[in-house]
Amino acid sequence: MQVVGNLIERGQIEFGLVVDGESSRTVVEATLARLSLDSCDAQMLRDQLATLTVGSGAAAMILAHTRLAPGGHRFHGGTSLAATEHNQLCRGQLDVGITDTRSLLLHGVALAQRTWAQAQKELGWSAESVDLFALHQVSELHTQELARAVGFDLAKAFLIYPELGNVGPASVRIVLAKAVEAERVVAGATTLSSGASQRAQLHSGRRDLVRAHVTDRSRVSPALYPFADHFLDRGGLRLHYLDEGQGEPVVMLHGNPTWSFHFRSLVLALRDRHRVVVPDHMGMGLSDKPGDGQYHYCLQSRADDLAALLDHLNIVHGVTWSCTTGAR
Repeated sequence: MQVVGNLIERGQIEFGLVVDGESSRTVVEATLARLSLDSCDAQMLRDQLATLTVGSGAAAMILAHTRLAPGGHRFHGGTSLAATEHNQLCRGQLDVGITDTRSLLLHGVALAQRTWAQAQKELGWSAESVDLFALHQVSELHTQELARAVGFDLAKAFLIYPELGNVGPASVRIVLAKAVEAERVVAGATTLSSGASQRAQLHSGRRDLVRAHVTDRSRVSPALYPFADHFLDRGGLRLHYLDEGQGEPVVMLHGNPTWSFHFRSLVLALRDRHRVVVPDHMGMGLSDKPGDGQYHYCLQSRADDLAALLDHLNIVHGVTWSCTTGAR
């Protein structure tokens, strides 16, 4: 919202569409499968139990210049802070989430306090002047602690976690939409939206998460990922890939921060009539996880790896299906 608002204010655009969606099915099903394995221990249960609270939902909003929407709700501005030193407390990708719930609650609430203090100083806000708090809601305890730390009456928060669970950043937009629907946002009311600063945590923690929790094939449920493993040697590093079925080739390329698991349903659906090839980018999935000194993590390296794989498999023509998550 703040990025789009700034673009409108500078005259670069007149309106913008802000969209956010969270889907929990894949990660919840994969987590349930892992926690059902005989190899699941107490530490794995503690690390991954919070993943089962994740919900699904999506919301969108249009921000426009006042001239185009004179009767719309006014966006006045915002402020943001991040605490990237805590990037290991909540790490996740498409099929796994690892959370230190106690530390995340402690440091997340502390970050919210500092952000709120900055907002009060820079924008002149106060808990008394805000009519509705639209929060990124994780749980009952998290919401209560946030209200206590920031100093607002919990009755001012429109709560959705009892019904939708933790819908991630999408929860802020969903809260706003449902509050409008419930007539909690009316003319003259002041609404404050608050969400977690997660972008730096996602990028910083991703590679370590994959190294620690996906490299071990025994932690991947055969029921969810029933494929044979293949590896291509890339200068002493192993690039993992799937090669399923026969027919016209279909090559699927995952984005960040996922791996071939992302395409498992499509592989099952297409392998009866196509040759389906799905590599794991180096540093992800079941491929090796070299340090920066061993492998240059850049687009050219990805292209070189793919060219080497297609040459190895003698694939000259085919269909390429790509998906990016968190692309820049």
